[in-house]
Amino acid sequence: MKNIIFAATAMIVAMTAVSCSKVAGIEENPSYTYRFAVVNEELPSVKSNMNDDHLVFETGDYLGFSLEKQGEGIVETQRTLIQTTDPRPIFGFTTNHQMKAGDRIYVVSPRVLPKDEGTDRREPVKADPMQSITIPLVQTHKGGKFDGTAMPMVSVPFTFTEDMLVGKDNQLQEVKFLNLGALLEFRVFSTTYQGEIVRDVTFEADKNIVGEFKINVQEVNPDDENTLAIDLTTPRAEGELATPVTNVARTESDAVVGTNKDDSRSVVRMVVAPGTYTGKVKVRTDKAYYVFNLSERTFKRNGIYPLGLNLNNATRV
Repeated sequence: MKNIIFAATAMIVAMTAVSCSKVAGIEENPSYTYRFAVVNEELPSVKSNMNDDHLVFETGDYLGFSLEKQGEGIVETQRTLIQTTDPRPIFGFTTNHQMKAGDRIYVVSPRVLPKDEGTDRREPVKADPMQSITIPLVQTHKGGKFDGTAMPMVSVPFTFTEDMLVGKDNQLQEVKFLNLGALLEFRVFSTTYQGEIVRDVTFEADKNIVGEFKINVQEVNPDDENTLAIDLTTPRAEGELATPVTNVARTESDAVVGTNKDDSRSVVRMVVAPGTYTGKVKVRTDKAYYVFNLSERTFKRNGIYPLGLNLNNATRV
């Protein structure tokens, strides 16, 4: 097992203010635009495509953020897009709140809930420290790239240390992201069924491993694992917008059954909530189904776990 090295930082690079309207030279409802550049502390880029051991954001990926004013609590929660990745990922937002010394910002990823019949199922915007994040029930690893938006991330709370005044030459600041999930690497190989195409891998665990959960962004502390825990024990009782929690996850794939467990063509990745599980792993190829019994394993937050699946040792149906 090795650590995932795709913790990210976001750096405040600019802020401007514009007036929505003016009366006798007095600005009314001023708006403030904040822009951030996303960089990686250990690698040159951070994205939502996961290749090798890092994430790569893509233009159009969604983040979510909450703004907290001193003495007022969270005053605004929004979603925002990664606007460009050239030369590095940039995101920004406009708000009527001017962030001053002591104010805070919290960021989560991903923010948008899965699509249902072509429609974004977005939860209502709420000024609430309990923010929703989803580990998808169905994930994708095709063309050698895993869709890293399956990995839930949350930022360490960032506190502004000085007033961010319009026109001021602001010093760059950093917001650090933390990964909340565990990454499984199913390595499908065989001496008999080489060349079969893996259509998908399904993990059926003895307890919930994916779905929608909430995290208190105000309490996030990188030195306290309890503040980063994912609770999937009960579903959210908020109607149709809630993504169900379940003990079954599936990754769609086009991997090729390899010759051994180190064959890179055979890797199929999956994000699950950290925990200790037993269960079954089912591999569906273009030729047959293969079923494995998984003995008790513990998967920790921010870990990568290679799991060799020798089809010769599976039940073939």
